[in-house]
Amino acid sequence: MNKKGALIFQAVVAASLIASAFFLSAQWPFIFFTVGLIGGAAFSWADATFLYPKYKDKTIHSSEQYITRSFLFLLAYMATSFFVVTSTRSPIGIGLSLGIGLVLWSELLFTLQSPAQLNSVLGVKKPLKKNELKILVGGYSVLYLVMCAMTFLK
Repeated sequence: MNKKGALIFQAVVAASLIASAFFLSAQWPFIFFTVGLIGGAAFSWADATFLYPKYKDKTIHSSEQYITRSFLFLLAYMATSFFVVTSTRSPIGIGLSLGIGLVLWSELLFTLQSPAQLNSVLGVKKPLKKNELKILVGGYSVLYLVMCAMTFLK
């Protein structure tokens, strides 16, 4: 994965989300949304930095498999974050959901060109075919963009 490109992508999307929140909301919800967005990105970073060394000896996978990058986490995250964005009015919760989603979305997009690496990131037992991976990444992209739009169209 091109880490520099992924970081630039994350920074641009995060900056546009923060700018949108600033222009479309009052002062306190904007601050809470920004804190949540940064907290969501920090959650994924903390999994790779602090949590992975604690559970890496107990896993059977030889590659790095973070909990927040597993296929089951992705499914649970999509359902939970869709609920948070559509049904709650918490700016911190919405920012947290979109922050975690931003990191996952950029990793999925930047590893799509390498199916072996994307299968490794997802941690699936049976490798997915390139068409299945495109459908997964496309579906997640649509869901994430819909959640971003729903955040500001309430």
